[in-house]
Amino acid sequence: MKIGNLDIKLFYSNLAVREINELCGGVAKISTLFEDKDGNHVPYEVEVSNIIKLIQILANANVTKENCEISLGLKDGEKKEKFTYEQLEQIIDIGRLNEYTQEIMTAMGLASKFEVPDGLKLTEPDIDLDEIEAEKNP
Repeated sequence: MKIGNLDIKLFYSNLAVREINELCGGVAKISTLFEDKDGNHVPYEVEVSNIIKLIQILANANVTKENCEISLGLKDGEKKEKFTYEQLEQIIDIGRLNEYTQEIMTAMGLASKFEVPDGLKLTEPDIDLDEIEAEKNP
């Protein structure tokens, strides 16, 4: 992830899971960082703050991993300091929030791109789709 002039690596680990649990109650409830219980978007400044917090959690999980690798002699280099919320807040480009969100979700394994090839046709009926359509048009 590129933020300002920094290349920041995100890492989804047990540490990150624990901190996300503290932030929103778990990965299953991550949507509460972006929408209220009625499905309305949270205020923009709250959304920005939550994205910064997620970046901080995942970036610091990577810093912790790399620092452990250095301590164990698996990797050469100097240990890095963890990112603070304030550091990230100052360098974040709010025009790229959608990109940041996509990268966060990808790092957590919650996003994937799936493209259906042109000309693909179903050869068997889609039972689930038929059921959804039946519910829409009783």
